[in-house]
Amino acid sequence: MTMQLHYFPTLNAHKVTIALEEMGLAYEVVMVDILGDEQFRPEFIAINPNGRIPALVDDDVTMFESAAILQYLDRNPENGGGLDLFPALAAWHARIAARPAVQRALAVGPVTEDMRARWLKKD
Repeated sequence: MTMQLHYFPTLNAHKVTIALEEMGLAYEVVMVDILGDEQFRPEFIAINPNGRIPALVDDDVTMFESAAILQYLDRNPENGGGLDLFPALAAWHARIAARPAVQRALAVGPVTEDMRARWLKKD
């Protein structure tokens, strides 16, 4: 089965398309119109309970949040070894993820995208 990327043209979703293209992986784009609130429909909430794009469905694996999707693509041996986007040291990952500044930065993307979507919807 081809991977499905639930997508709307935002910065976070675009990061995933870049990685998929660079890795040469087959995927299907499933548009989710966040300006029309499609991310809150029950069928999308079943994929991502957070109601945010992007989300990736790869057979029986469902991933959401762009950083998690990128790590999944990079570390999944079925994807040909990935692009080595992340260092292989688990302890390093844990120390970085635990930093308060990183935690705040990870929250900025979705908040910014929500604000952008609301702003665009007003027009």
